Amino acid sequence: MVSQKIQGRSLYYISYKKFEIQERAIPMILSGENVIIAAHTGCGKTLAYLLPLLHQILKWKDITDRHFNSPLGLIITPSKELAAQIAKVVIALTQDIDFNVKTIVGGQTKHLLMSKPIENVDLIIASLGTINKLVRDGLYKMDHVRITVLDEADSLFDGTFQAKLRQVLRNITFGFKQEHLHNTLPVTAQLMLVSATMPTDLIETLHDIVNTDSLQTASTNRLHHVHVLQKFIRLMKPDKPTMLLKMVKQKYLNDCPLIIFSNETSTCDWISMYLNEFNIRNVNLNGQMNLKLRRGMFSQFQCGNVTVLSTTDAGSRGLDTVMARQVLNYDLPTSTVDYIHRCGRIGRLGSPHDCKVTSFVARPLEIVLVQKIERAIRKKVPIPLCDVLKDANESDKIDSKYDQELQDMLDNIPDPKTSQYSEEYPTPY
Repeated sequence: MVSQKIQGRSLYYISYKKFEIQERAIPMILSGENVIIAAHTGCGKTLAYLLPLLHQILKWKDITDRHFNSPLGLIITPSKELAAQIAKVVIALTQDIDFNVKTIVGGQTKHLLMSKPIENVDLIIASLGTINKLVRDGLYKMDHVRITVLDEADSLFDGTFQAKLRQVLRNITFGFKQEHLHNTLPVTAQLMLVSATMPTDLIETLHDIVNTDSLQTASTNRLHHVHVLQKFIRLMKPDKPTMLLKMVKQKYLNDCPLIIFSNETSTCDWISMYLNEFNIRNVNLNGQMNLKLRRGMFSQFQCGNVTVLSTTDAGSRGLDTVMARQVLNYDLPTSTVDYIHRCGRIGRLGSPHDCKVTSFVARPLEIVLVQKIERAIRKKVPIPLCDVLKDANESDKIDSKYDQELQDMLDNIPDPKTSQYSEEYPTPY
């Protein structure tokens, strides 16, 4: 345990060694730059921005007079679970320190607007939809915010979130570079974008919020790579349940923590019920559950009470899953971004060394996606960011004739019971 003194206070954090992304990002942040922290999942990005953020806020809080409900820092996430997880880290880092952190997630909005709490708050950590409502209704003021973090920024830049994100950010004044003057609060705010994959429409979304030329990138050469063994199993769709049971039963008997991803909530629920029928204890997590239930489900898996988790992409971003050893894509996503984030649930700092991703390949578009991934792995280059379904719809590349050709390929796949049908591709790292 390392203890760092900040103006007479102790900021505690676990740091046995400094990791690459932290070495690159922390100096940039402390110098006042607007920073894009883009690095592979599980490499220490959260501490890379939290340590300098807390350092700066602890300096500023004693040199400025603020109204109640006026934070100095704001961290926005796309999900409730990620907000709660970051808050847990902040609380651990600031033990025994006079530091006020407020975590706000969905389900609290109505209560907060009715009770209208009046409190000192140094840092707000919130899911986007909730903070948007509370800022819009004037409960929390953004005029003193001097550090803003968009965690899992690529999700926040998605079309469903974009309008709300811009509404919140318009209440904050961002500069080209934050000037740190002695005993004076900076005039403008600093912006940080954090993710394992970066949005392609960043400039279009932020052009009237911040000067995009000011954004400096802290990255690693492993960005958009998958750093664990990948296995693709080609099979017919009716064979997926049988293969699922065979694989999961083996992992379950060996107490190997496993995350099963599917694309739809209905499939996620079915997998959970299907495995229960064969006495395989598991938990089910999807975006349609209320927050309390989702936390309970994830906590059971995280602490090892249950070793099988069935989930949708609601469990693919930002969540701490260091105990997991394997990921099974029952359904492959149509987006390589989602594939990278799913794979990022394993092979993290502190994870076991024998992690592996297995993916069932049973649909024409899944073959297209796998071809892109395989090509990148063989060439030892980053996986390209694309959505094969969106590309197909926009360019009309996959017409009925091409679709039939791909289906013919699937029909000619040998029976997995008698043939070697799988391919393993170790990544270059």
